[in-house]
Amino acid sequence: MREIKNRYLDTSDNWIIFTLLLSIAALTIHLLSEYVFHLYDVTPIDRFTHGLSGMAVTALILNLNLSQNRKIYYTIGIGASLIAFIAWEIFEGIYFYFNPLGMIQTNLQDTLIDLWIDFLGALSTCFLCDELT
Repeated sequence: MREIKNRYLDTSDNWIIFTLLLSIAALTIHLLSEYVFHLYDVTPIDRFTHGLSGMAVTALILNLNLSQNRKIYYTIGIGASLIAFIAWEIFEGIYFYFNPLGMIQTNLQDTLIDLWIDFLGALSTCFLCDELT
């Protein structure tokens, strides 16, 4: 496959396809679990979707031309993913504040587990990026 290098992107066709498939899978699994099968109410599928979403967000970021140094490149990818998911956890807390009867878990332990799984998903994407690009 060909590599795409320009001012904003530093990626390959394989990585773009992987990113699209991963993003579609993360969104589809979340929507099906939440609205069709209602799995968030009865299973810990939240852990799986956090990991998959952490992978998808990091994969999107790793398409960008961030740095030629791989340590900096991956640190930025993981850091940006964690910032996105910290913002998500804050959103969950705000949503719970206005809708306390909802099913969202907002305790500290759940938040820390979610962020840890997001981190592991982001880290695994960095390893996959080395293999696929």
